[in-house]
Amino acid sequence: MAEQRMYELLKYSSPYSILVVDEKRELREVFCPFKVKTLKAFYKFIEGESLFVEKVKMSTEFKIVYQIEGRYFHYHHFTIIL
Repeated sequence: MAEQRMYELLKYSSPYSILVVDEKRELREVFCPFKVKTLKAFYKFIEGESLFVEKVKMSTEFKIVYQIEGRYFHYHHFTIIL
Protein backbone atom coordinates (compact mmCIF):
# COMPACT_ATOMS: atom_id res chain seq x y z
CA MET A 1 0.00 0.00 0.00
CA ALA A 2 2.80 2.43 0.86
CA GLU A 3 4.50 1.72 -2.46
CA GLN A 4 1.31 2.58 -4.35
CA ARG A 5 0.91 5.82 -2.37
CA MET A 6 4.54 6.76 -3.07
CA TYR A 7 4.05 6.03 -6.78
CA GLU A 8 0.93 8.22 -6.92
CA LEU A 9 2.66 11.12 -5.16
CA LEU A 10 5.80 10.94 -7.31
CA LYS A 11 4.04 10.41 -10.64
CA TYR A 12 3.70 14.14 -11.32
CA SER A 13 6.75 15.43 -9.45
CA SER A 14 10.30 16.22 -10.46
CA PRO A 15 13.46 16.12 -8.36
CA TYR A 16 14.52 19.39 -10.02
CA SER A 17 11.61 21.70 -9.18
CA ILE A 18 9.03 22.48 -6.52
CA LEU A 19 5.68 24.27 -6.59
CA VAL A 20 5.32 27.18 -4.16
CA VAL A 21 2.76 29.88 -3.48
CA ASP A 22 4.50 33.27 -3.64
CA GLU A 23 3.76 36.50 -1.74
CA LYS A 24 1.13 37.42 -4.37
CA ARG A 25 -0.62 34.09 -3.67
CA GLU A 26 0.30 32.85 -7.13
CA LEU A 27 1.48 29.31 -7.79
CA ARG A 28 5.06 29.23 -9.06
CA GLU A 29 7.39 26.47 -10.11
CA VAL A 30 10.86 27.04 -8.70
CA PHE A 31 13.69 25.14 -10.39
CA CYS A 32 16.85 23.73 -8.81
CA PRO A 33 19.19 25.05 -7.78
CA PHE A 34 17.12 27.45 -5.70
CA LYS A 35 18.13 29.43 -2.66
CA VAL A 36 16.94 28.73 0.88
CA LYS A 37 17.75 30.20 4.27
CA THR A 38 18.10 28.19 7.48
CA LEU A 39 15.51 28.94 10.16
CA LYS A 40 17.73 27.76 13.01
CA ALA A 41 21.20 26.36 13.57
CA PHE A 42 21.52 22.61 12.93
CA TYR A 43 24.02 20.14 11.50
CA LYS A 44 26.91 22.40 10.45
CA PHE A 45 24.69 25.30 9.34
CA ILE A 46 24.16 28.52 11.25
CA GLU A 47 20.83 30.32 11.64
CA GLY A 48 20.07 32.54 8.64
CA GLU A 49 22.67 30.91 6.38
CA SER A 50 21.84 30.93 2.65
CA LEU A 51 22.23 27.63 0.81
CA PHE A 52 21.29 26.13 -2.54
CA VAL A 53 18.95 23.17 -2.99
CA GLU A 54 20.33 20.72 -5.55
CA LYS A 55 17.34 18.32 -5.63
CA VAL A 56 13.91 17.88 -4.06
CA LYS A 57 12.80 14.39 -3.04
CA MET A 58 10.31 12.65 -0.79
CA SER A 59 11.44 10.61 2.20
CA THR A 60 10.06 7.19 3.06
CA GLU A 61 7.88 8.98 5.64
CA PHE A 62 6.29 11.00 2.78
CA LYS A 63 8.04 14.24 3.84
CA ILE A 64 9.77 16.63 1.44
CA VAL A 65 13.56 16.68 1.73
CA TYR A 66 16.10 18.94 0.07
CA GLN A 67 19.49 17.80 -1.15
CA ILE A 68 22.04 20.38 -0.04
CA GLU A 69 25.78 19.78 -0.34
CA GLY A 70 25.07 16.14 -1.20
CA ARG A 71 23.03 15.42 1.99
CA TYR A 72 19.27 15.35 2.54
CA PHE A 73 17.45 17.57 5.07
CA HIS A 74 13.75 18.00 5.87
CA TYR A 75 12.22 21.08 4.28
CA HIS A 76 10.96 22.53 7.57
CA HIS A 77 14.49 23.63 8.52
CA PHE A 78 14.45 26.21 5.69
CA THR A 79 12.54 29.01 4.06
CA ILE A 80 12.68 29.47 0.28
CA ILE A 81 14.14 32.74 -0.99
CA LEU A 82 12.27 33.87 -4.11
